[in-house]
Amino acid sequence: MKKSFSSFVTELRLKHAKSLLAFSAKPIAEISKIVGYENPEHFCRMFKADVGISPKEYRQNAKEAPDAL
Repeated sequence: MKKSFSSFVTELRLKHAKSLLAFSAKPIAEISKIVGYENPEHFCRMFKADVGISPKEYRQNAKEAPDAL
């Protein structure tokens, strides 16, 4: 493996978050806690840094084009 443990964990958390955003109606703050981020603002910053869009935008895109994600 060529990535750090924290990078690996972050990748897993965000992958799970993407699934929850696309397939559940849970609030973003709740999703952030489910995937291990106590601070929803920190979660949103991490998500946007990795994915390029906010969790809210990701959810909207998932509704508009579920096959594109």
